[in-house]
Amino acid sequence: MPPDPFQGLTTAELEHLVYDKASNFSYPVICVKFRTLNGDWPEFPMLFDTGSTDIALRPTYAPLFPPGKDDEANAVGASTPQKVKVTKSRIEIFGQQGDCEIVLADVPPNGCFAGLLGRKCFLPFGFGFWERFPSTLRHSQPVTLLKLTADMQ
Repeated sequence: MPPDPFQGLTTAELEHLVYDKASNFSYPVICVKFRTLNGDWPEFPMLFDTGSTDIALRPTYAPLFPPGKDDEANAVGASTPQKVKVTKSRIEIFGQQGDCEIVLADVPPNGCFAGLLGRKCFLPFGFGFWERFPSTLRHSQPVTLLKLTADMQ
């Protein structure tokens, strides 16, 4: 039997999988906390989207954060960059905190998640992740590889 490629790596269980019967796809939803203007840390269910670069919340959440600056970002379902607001906050994920940018953009409506958790959520922590193994990950600092697992039953 070949050696376990994940031996010795940090692992984390996904908190929720939301199954969509129409597409036969399970969406991984991770609860994260963002620090708001008044210092509270509300928890947001976020779709863990490895295809997304940014951390994105719907614009309805904008009053919770500092005023954003105008920018452009690749929006879900758009072929060209869209005008968005970008704000800053602190994020807490997997028990770690760090500074982050939040793109306030139109995220497809879904009662199961408030926004998208893209790859930038790992930048403050030195995490890396992958969808398929083997994968090569290069980083200028030491990296903890994080294997996300879920009970599919």
